[in-house]
Amino acid sequence: MAAGVELMLEGMVAEFKRRHKSWKQFTDMSLCKAIMVPMDKILIDTTMQRKVNFKHILNILQYFEETMIMAIQVYEDPEKPG
Repeated sequence: MAAGVELMLEGMVAEFKRRHKSWKQFTDMSLCKAIMVPMDKILIDTTMQRKVNFKHILNILQYFEETMIMAIQVYEDPEKPG
């Protein structure tokens, strides 16, 4: 590894440790869990969505690769459990 990259990585690790003093090992972190949910159970808040930009969509489609897909991030609404 190049010396500059190694120093940058060491700096990032030091900063992470500075910000998260209670985490001593990886298992101390509380991570989200993945679950399978049918699409009809996912509600989308349309007030939080951007307007459709067809030029942007065409650009995505032009350079689309399956490896670019990310899982959607959702949360369970306490007012609508399940």
